[in-house]
Amino acid sequence: MSTTSAPSRSHAGAPAPAQRGKLTFGGLLVSEWIKLTTVRSTVWSLAILVLISVGLGLLIATFLEAGDAGAASGPGGPGSPADAAAAAATDWALTSATAGMSMASLVAAILGALNITSEYSTGMIRSSLAAVPKRLPVLFAKAVVLALVTFGVGLITLFGTYLIVTPILEGKGFEAHLDDPQTVIALIGGAAYLAIVAVFSLGLGTIIRSGAGAIAAAVGVLLILPPLFLLVPLEWLHDLAPYLLSSAGGQMHTIPTGSMDVEGWVAVIVSVAWAVVSLVVAAVLLKRRDA
Repeated sequence: MSTTSAPSRSHAGAPAPAQRGKLTFGGLLVSEWIKLTTVRSTVWSLAILVLISVGLGLLIATFLEAGDAGAASGPGGPGSPADAAAAAATDWALTSATAGMSMASLVAAILGALNITSEYSTGMIRSSLAAVPKRLPVLFAKAVVLALVTFGVGLITLFGTYLIVTPILEGKGFEAHLDDPQTVIALIGGAAYLAIVAVFSLGLGTIIRSGAGAIAAAVGVLLILPPLFLLVPLEWLHDLAPYLLSSAGGQMHTIPTGSMDVEGWVAVIVSVAWAVVSLVVAAVLLKRRDA
């Protein structure tokens, strides 16, 4: 008994399979934005950052005495007493707004480390790298989104804290205004410093691939190295101390004075260099190591 087989389709006449859409860098940014903003650790970290900054600012402004504020302008300052009082009020308003920067930078470091180490702990990093075989765009997209989020929240927090403490200082007889360009630059610099710390810690997280290890390393760089460099009786370490991340970054959210070890754009360049070096090392290791 013979069977009639259906004619097979010619491969030449078959429709071409649909090509998979290429994941662009813009798509990666959207993906990283969703991943960063939809996890609880991000929400809690940013909330703590805001609470620390606003809380310490209110604490300083509330317990500030008129004599302390007047002394901030320094003896024999230029201008009339009214100008000196206005300068002192502006200085203390900026001091209050940036009082929590040390602790806020630690929160930013934790956020940056967890942004990548959480994917290593859950294994999600394999899916991310499988979708982008070149790997490096994933790291750079994380850095861009992390920097933008941290900078944005930091900027709103610092300017908000400044505006919150201003009425308190006015109640003590000192009127602080947000019309000084140096004050505005210092507040923007503070937000930029938080973003730099977050990206620096992202690099550490990629290098170490452990949340606890990356956070410990970041704490060591931000809090332990500065006093250690000053305590060790070696002159060359004392000379290098102003170029540590927290030391140079601290100059970014203060009004420049003649007594600063690292001033102006030099502090910005040094701080950015820390983040760039961390990210470059992370990129090299991410490219060479298995996920």
